[in-house]
Amino acid sequence: MKIKLFIVLLFTFVMTGCTQILTTFSEPNITGYVVDNSDESVLIVSNQPDDYSSTGGIEEFYDAVIASNAPDNVEVGDYVEAWYDGGIDQSYPAQATIGTLSILPNEQPEGADLTESEALKKALSQYSSEDHPLVVNSISYNDDQNTWSIVLENQSDDVEYSHEVLDE
Repeated sequence: MKIKLFIVLLFTFVMTGCTQILTTFSEPNITGYVVDNSDESVLIVSNQPDDYSSTGGIEEFYDAVIASNAPDNVEVGDYVEAWYDGGIDQSYPAQATIGTLSILPNEQPEGADLTESEALKKALSQYSSEDHPLVVNSISYNDDQNTWSIVLENQSDDVEYSHEVLDE
């Protein structure tokens, strides 16, 4: 009886440990917008800042990664979650290899012809790769004017760019 109890407790302990490991790795390494792409990689920039001001860093820092091994269907403007495969080069933007990438659902407000991704893609098409990494500060649809308002920020020089994209 004691041996059976020991085996059950051991099994429970091992399974609990495995569950915690799986939970730890279930969070994506980055969630953000694809703001640039090439044949070999995509540039993903988080739209949620990290605050490093308490340690002497900047108040609004946006993670960015040039990620290789992206699926072929990923486009500029897509909102994605990415999990890395292997290590990460800690430059800015960081460099990593994608293990898994999920394109998150795309918003298309009632009455709009474009999706959020399509409107963002139009705004981002006005920039070259030297302008990156661009942070997507806000995207909103104005039904009365049939336009999308998009605010981008160049992380390098803190310059904001406002765009009105016609919904067509």
